Order: sequence, then structure tokens, then C-alpha cells
Amino acid sequence: MHNLDELISRWKSGLNLQENILADDIDELEDHLRMGISHLVSLGLSEEEAFLIAARRIGTGANLEAEFEKVNTGSLWIHRLRWMVIGILGFQALSTVWAFLARAGSSWLLMSTKSILSSGILFVVLSILLPVILWLGVKTLTREKTLGIVRQSPFSQFVEQRWGWLLGCLAGLFLLVPIGGILLTSITAANMPITMYAEYSAVVSMYQLVSGILLPLLGLILLQWLNVDRKKHLATN
Repeated sequence: MHNLDELISRWKSGLNLQENILADDIDELEDHLRMGISHLVSLGLSEEEAFLIAARRIGTGANLEAEFEKVNTGSLWIHRLRWMVIGILGFQALSTVWAFLARAGSSWLLMSTKSILSSGILFVVLSILLPVILWLGVKTLTREKTLGIVRQSPFSQFVEQRWGWLLGCLAGLFLLVPIGGILLTSITAANMPITMYAEYSAVVSMYQLVSGILLPLLGLILLQWLNVDRKKHLATN
């Protein structure tokens, strides 16, 4: 029985690599597999022989993936969008907290030492260098575990084929947006009276406050809707 459980565990691990086969589908396939094995064992076959025959009857991973792709189209897109929203909200929450802590630390040092240089250095270290070091460390630790487990979905294939183009677009975006913000602030300040610019700054600050609360809130509402819709799709499939 121990060998049979190990064989089934390896079989399930192979199915888990197929993006189009959901966890509930794998559980259902496992039930069919075990029923087939039990029937074949009752006919006098060994557990290993029964497993091989029952697994072959169910189908290979590629055939099952093609079959379930037609059935789980809606659930798959909801699943992908759900994880995209989770990633965006998680990154936004982490970056917001990290930026606040970096700013608080540099402000405390500025008030304590009255040194703009040391405060600026601490801010750069906390907000840029430390996250980069931590990211590289996490990437190194998880690299071996993630090798060979990348699912070749259409999106992942698109990313692999156009990685250089996507990387260039992202780099340009991250470079141009801050420069555009600096230019916009400079042009606005140069063409406005001081009192009007102060009122404008207050409006911008209020907008940033509202957007900083409203956008994550809308993301959480979307995530909850996706969870409910995902459960409905799983119940109907």
C-alpha cells in the first residue's frame, strides 16, 4: 500500500503541473484511479500493475490537459485574474508599508542629527538597497525549488518569446513616469502663484490620499467577487 500511495502521489504531482487541470479535477481523477485499481486488484493483478493499467485508461497528462482546457476555460481565467489581483494588492501593500518605514526612519534621523546627507543615505538604503538585497536572497533560495515547475500557459509562452521587448517597455515606463512627474511639478510651480500652487498641492495630496485608499479597496472588492465567482464555476463544473 505504501508503494501504491507513492505512485499515486507522483501521478498527482504530474497532473499538478498542468495548468488546465484544477485541484478539484485532480481529486475526482484520483477517485476514479483508485476505483480502477481496486477493481483490477480484485481480479488478481498486483497494485503496481493495476496502477499502470488504471492510469493508462484515464489518460496521459497532455490528453487530460487538452480535455479539461475546454471544460475549465472560465474557471482558469478567473483563477489567473484572481492571482494577478492578489499579486498587485500584495505588492502595493508591501511597498506602501516599506516606503512609510523608510521615510519614517530617515525623518527620525534627520530630526535627531540635523544631517540631510545621512538622512538621505539612510532613505536610499532602506527604500532601495535593502529591498534589492532581500529580493536577490529570496530569489536564490527559491530558484532550485521552482526549476521545472513553470507551467507553459499561453501567457507564459508569450512572456518567454517577447521577454526583451517587455523588459524594455517596463524599464522605459519606470524611467519616464518619475521624470514626467518631476517635469510636471516644475512646470506647474513655475506658472502658478504661490497661493494657488499651495491650494493645488493640497488638492493633489487629497487625491493621493483618496486614491491610496480607494484603489486598494476596489481591488479587495474585485478579489472577493472573483472568489465568489470561482466557487460558482467549481460548483457547476
